[in-house]
Amino acid sequence: DEFNGLLSEKEVEKLRTILKTGFRKNQTIRQIESEINDNIALRDRITDTSTISAETRANAIARTETVRLANEGLKDLYKENKIEKVRWLAAISERTCPECEALNGQVFNINEISVGNGQPPLHSNCRCSLISVVV
Repeated sequence: DEFNGLLSEKEVEKLRTILKTGFRKNQTIRQIESEINDNIALRDRITDTSTISAETRANAIARTETVRLANEGLKDLYKENKIEKVRWLAAISERTCPECEALNGQVFNINEISVGNGQPPLHSNCRCSLISVVV
């Protein structure tokens, strides 16, 4: 596991604490990235399809997990307010991946999507979010 850059259980727990604290304190991506770099010795993350270098990994984690937490919070808020539908909103630019661009504007039942099942972020550095659809 160390070879492909996976974090140990202790490192994952440290990361969770950094992310929760950063989100709770409304820290910027750069501040969270700095906390990750200061507290976790990241290694290159190697998968079958890509490699994320140790140098850029803290930023990718901070961005991706902030998007994940923000979308989870939005989904909870929408459910509390009886909103049943959400629209996929992609940040359209030259950096937008084809999958996110194709999902842009599509409407989903809020109960049909979840983390790991069609909810942003779909990938590392994903900048998509869910917005409420009020009918």
